[in-house]
Amino acid sequence: MTSVSATYARSNVTIGGKLDHSQPYLVVPNHVSYMDGWMLNFFLHDGWNNFKKLNFHDHFWTATSAHVCFRSPASALIAALGKAVPIQGRFQYDVNVSGDPALGDIQALNELWLSDMADLIVDGSRVLYFPEGRIWQEDLEQRDGQGRLVVQYDSSEQTRLGCEPFENTGPFYWGVAKVVARSNCKVVPAGHFGNQLVVPCGERNSLDMSKVRWSDQRVHIEIGEPIDFSELIDKFKSENKISGPITGESPAELELYRIITRKIRMEVVNCERKARSHLAIFQKKC
Repeated sequence: MTSVSATYARSNVTIGGKLDHSQPYLVVPNHVSYMDGWMLNFFLHDGWNNFKKLNFHDHFWTATSAHVCFRSPASALIAALGKAVPIQGRFQYDVNVSGDPALGDIQALNELWLSDMADLIVDGSRVLYFPEGRIWQEDLEQRDGQGRLVVQYDSSEQTRLGCEPFENTGPFYWGVAKVVARSNCKVVPAGHFGNQLVVPCGERNSLDMSKVRWSDQRVHIEIGEPIDFSELIDKFKSENKISGPITGESPAELELYRIITRKIRMEVVNCERKARSHLAIFQKKC
């Protein structure tokens, strides 16, 4: 376990296992604030001092919401410079990213974007991916009678997996499994807690800069051991006589996506619980 302290929100970062920055992989964390991508990018590189020494190629690519980060030419330019890759949640398919009808079916675009992410990993890059598809902050959410987080938008039950009673991580979409199946990459699960207090959301999960609190907060990040799905994927391809990447949505492929997504989500939930527990222990000592 490695502890890294930094000035960002007086944060304390604990990394379980050693990340090999020379190898490509997919980092999958929970999503609690608009600053998660930037924060994780910095601290997975052992803080700002090391991050700023890296060249552009070594920084993580980050899957970001198309309707938030690519909604205007200016925001799209900033996102591109930050190595952002667009993705669109299934519940946002009725949202036209740019207002241009020539864009066509957003679901078809999504498949292209998922392929782009898989290609980046195959080519040696590392990618951050938030499979919850949105930000979850406890004080803005609703739970059902069994303590499960309630999804307050229309989405496909088939593609949305989770969640269990009283979990703090939202349901995962299986797009993350499509990236894994296409790239046959290792997955690094991550869980963090505290960033929602640094950058709390406004109404309807909007970004409200007046609520940002840069001091007197603590953030804890737990990085799990890499998950290797290569044996599962190779066995699936052999049994189904698939020679190239897995790109379809046959019943067998959909079940494979469910298996991969459930495994990733279980590990991310465990990391989030550890991060929450470590932060609670630290606060008791202070």
